[in-house]
Amino acid sequence: MTGDSPVNKPLIELVAFLKEMRLERDWSEADLEGVAGLPAHTVRDYERDPEKLTLEVAERVIYVTHPSQIVEAHLQRAHGKDPSGMPKWLLNQMEAQMLVIEAAFCIDEKRFPAALEALDRALVLDRRPERHGQFFLSKAAVLGELGRELQALEALERAESCLDPDKPTLWLRLRLDQLYFLCYAQRFENAAALLAQARELAASVGKPADRLELDWLSGRVFAGLGRLDEALSLLKKVYGEHREAGHAVEAVSAALDAVAVLTAQGDLASVREMARELESWTQRRKLTDASRSTLRMFCKLAGSGLKPERAKRLAGDFRKTDTRLTRPYMIPV
Repeated sequence: MTGDSPVNKPLIELVAFLKEMRLERDWSEADLEGVAGLPAHTVRDYERDPEKLTLEVAERVIYVTHPSQIVEAHLQRAHGKDPSGMPKWLLNQMEAQMLVIEAAFCIDEKRFPAALEALDRALVLDRRPERHGQFFLSKAAVLGELGRELQALEALERAESCLDPDKPTLWLRLRLDQLYFLCYAQRFENAAALLAQARELAASVGKPADRLELDWLSGRVFAGLGRLDEALSLLKKVYGEHREAGHAVEAVSAALDAVAVLTAQGDLASVREMARELESWTQRRKLTDASRSTLRMFCKLAGSGLKPERAKRLAGDFRKTDTRLTRPYMIPV
């Protein structure tokens, strides 16, 4: 849900595209800076570190890099003309690329309505089906953060219809997100039908974090289907691994899902034991105030006989207290 991540691949690709256009015109970094009116070393900085490329700089570079001569660009700009000469479809694709990067920045800042607006604009500008698949994956993630989970499922259906079949990492992300939102909708039979393919994808291209997320989601699916022993085994495993790694949100989330299973089994002694174990987590600074408050509520109720439905609600309430997205947000590619 949080963690360090490399630079977004689309941002790297955008920088590579801009550099390619510069080199095709045999422009030095200083030439491009002069034509685009950029401060010295701007081009050098973003070509070496793509994170330093801002939307404003990218727009300026795209605006001036198509003419074959620097003088031509100067003259056209001086007369108020558009020197790009780029085909409309390419301009639209580049604008869509910048909008997707803008959406990622908005997600990092938790400005989800702005992120959704940027993604919707990108969908209009770039009509390539494979790009729509990626855009809809991000849109589903944003809709989930806005509490519009059923609309997120619809966005994932749209993504599935146009994802590149040769991009297994995207299909894994799709399946994990579908499992998450299907569990929210309590459509456990539908979720169970996706588990086999999700396991194959996780085994072939998944990272350890993906496989652990799949174990957590599988535990929730099994719990929803009444396969309580299998569910408890998986959820305890996930809780233990996240606890050892110090992942507070993920650990407590899995623990509360395990508690819901224990209450369904009538094992209140184990529920109280789990409450004693989790009580120290109420002081963890890695948890939000809302997360700690929900956890304290569980610890308080555990001693007075927690009912299964209340335990499920607490687990669901806890999931809503923090984002499930990585920061910085990684655009699906």
